[in-house]
Amino acid sequence: MKCAKMKVGLGALAVVTGLAVALFGFTKAGGLAEVAWKNLGGLASESVPIDVEIQRISLEIDKLNGDIKSSTSSVIKEEVATDRLREEVTATKANLEKRLSTLNQLKAALDSTPTDGKVQFGGDRFTPVALRTRFTQDWDTFKSAEAAVKAKEALIDQRQKQVDAARARIDEMKAQQDQLRTEVAKMQADLEAAKLAQAQSKVQVDDSRLAGIKASIKDVKSRTEVLVREAKEQGTVVGTTPNVEEALKSVDAVNEFEARFGAKVKADK
Repeated sequence: MKCAKMKVGLGALAVVTGLAVALFGFTKAGGLAEVAWKNLGGLASESVPIDVEIQRISLEIDKLNGDIKSSTSSVIKEEVATDRLREEVTATKANLEKRLSTLNQLKAALDSTPTDGKVQFGGDRFTPVALRTRFTQDWDTFKSAEAAVKAKEALIDQRQKQVDAARARIDEMKAQQDQLRTEVAKMQADLEAAKLAQAQSKVQVDDSRLAGIKASIKDVKSRTEVLVREAKEQGTVVGTTPNVEEALKSVDAVNEFEARFGAKVKADK
């Protein structure tokens, strides 16, 4: 009956999985198949031997190595990208320092240039209007680059936090993987101990009857010894009458003596 239910349940699971793949694709199919499996009431999992299930769990734990490796690779790529961005910011800041120095020189030139004359700057001569226009353009460029640097620095901070969180998560996964392996090893040991206990229980010898017989014999011996001692005590006080066996033994003894030494033996005087 259970086998029939098992076949029906697995058939239903196959049908649900097939429909899910057709309608929603592989990703949703996996989720629907999992729901269908749970709705079967654990019928399939209950029929799986414990040692087989432990092996399956052990394999799943080993598969975590792939997840950890893939996650670590993604984190490393993000770390490299963040380092490149940090290098860009460093280079941009160095360039901004140079631009700021040029702006200071332009500002000093503007402050010292007469309104009707020209000034020498960077190997060229500029009118005050042209010099002010260049100063304005350079200042706008400086502000835009400075804003970009601040935005990149904020992005660097955000990425670094994400990298740190991912690293911590990977370390936690590794720790939990080790813990799970320890738990599986303990389950395996407990299962082996249980199997050994069951095997021993099947070959146990029932010696209760033998023990009972020994106890009965001991009791009978004790009771017999009491009777023997009582009989001896009574014989000492009132005497005992020889039984037939004892009488025959006495006759045999006389006959044996006469056969060896003769019927008549003179007593020593």
